[in-house]
Amino acid sequence: MKLRSACLLAGALALASAPAFASSITYNFNAGTGDTGNSIYSITQDGISISATGYVNLSAGGTLNNLYLKNGGAGETGLGLNATTNDEINPNQSIVFDVSNLVSAGYTGGTFTLGSLQSGEEGDISVSGGNTYAPVIGSNGIGSVFVNWGDHSTITFTTYPGQTDASGNYLIDSLDVPTTTTPEPPSLVLMGTALLGLFGLGLRRKRSAWLG
Repeated sequence: MKLRSACLLAGALALASAPAFASSITYNFNAGTGDTGNSIYSITQDGISISATGYVNLSAGGTLNNLYLKNGGAGETGLGLNATTNDEINPNQSIVFDVSNLVSAGYTGGTFTLGSLQSGEEGDISVSGGNTYAPVIGSNGIGSVFVNWGDHSTITFTTYPGQTDASGNYLIDSLDVPTTTTPEPPSLVLMGTALLGLFGLGLRRKRSAWLG
């Protein structure tokens, strides 16, 4: 009877300590139109916030630049820079994302969709302390890339002169972050403790039977 009760207890603890499934999140940057009035733009989905900051000449120290929400129809929506050519990210202009809250929640990557990428235009992406990605080259006004940021929290989008189309510019339309299934460490400890306890009770019962 004691062993049965222990089994039920261990089962309940195992269920309670099952891996936490965090749902997928989509951040859309096409809501609203016009100058955001600030160089920093924050957006929250499912209780997790990310932010973007606009710069000009970031490689030379950078000057803050207001961000712009553009909604110009199919393939022409997303986050850009105010008072620039087409209010988009042009050569020597950048938008830097802070995804530290996603990192803290266990998300390690996501797919960025870029808008207004015409044929030959490029969007350059780098992760602080991590990867520099091959340019996303436009086709039919849109392009996307999965960015594996790992435990790094800063992602930079920019455009450099000398690309296929030196006058190219683009927008950041959305970020899709897939579901994670990473078990929380305390939950793993709890599950392990329950299973060890059950194993110990089983040994005690067998020993008692032998000594009979």
